[in-house]
Amino acid sequence: MATTEMEITDWSSSCTSSGIGSCTLTPTTPSPTESPLDTYFLFPPPPDSSKTVKRASSLRLGQTTEKESSHKKLVRFADCLGLDLVDVKTFILDSLPLIPPRAYVDLDLPPLEIISPPSSLLLLPTFPQPSTLPNFTDLLHTQKIKLASCTADSLTITGVIKVVNLSFEKAVYLRYSYNQWLDFGELQCTYAPHEHTPLIDTFSFCLPLPHPTTHPSPWTTFTFALRYTTPTQTYWDNNTTLNYTFHLL
Repeated sequence: MATTEMEITDWSSSCTSSGIGSCTLTPTTPSPTESPLDTYFLFPPPPDSSKTVKRASSLRLGQTTEKESSHKKLVRFADCLGLDLVDVKTFILDSLPLIPPRAYVDLDLPPLEIISPPSSLLLLPTFPQPSTLPNFTDLLHTQKIKLASCTADSLTITGVIKVVNLSFEKAVYLRYSYNQWLDFGELQCTYAPHEHTPLIDTFSFCLPLPHPTTHPSPWTTFTFALRYTTPTQTYWDNNTTLNYTFHLL
């Protein structure tokens, strides 16, 4: 039987730079070691390694970038620096700041009540301190009661009284007036147990005075006398009939 030789033409591929899969076929003669069928299977060239896309990897937990670490905030407490955690400031009436009314123009607030600070008042006594008198002891034993000292701090009168110990039951009163005895009031004095001797007892008083403008009748003079009572007798100290007087300045 006659054999028929079949001429197989091989086509080689020549890929252009236009991209993968764009090829031009040219006929070639197959080599003796190649199978004729192998020449008909075309494979694209390997991709360019410089254009290979790498998969992005996420940052691990706890990692920060250089930009983030440069903006990281640092917190320190005041006590770490030797300072107090709490700063308390106490304001008193005389040190309150003076805020101008224009600062409240844009605020929906009720009308402000302007309160003037109380002016300092001076009460001047018309008598010397009795305990400094050379005859103080003689007057005490004669009258049985005698004012020892008296001072005025703004509108508060304080004083110390000495009485002869005539009875266990006793009481001492301060009788005072703002209008030269047209009317008067009384204040019971306080016994001072730590300031006594077997013959002399000590009493004290503290009387806040009303403001001259708020009193029912404005006053400029404060007058007082002392009364000492026992179960059998009453004694007075009225500064030898002159009374004890303070003038308001």
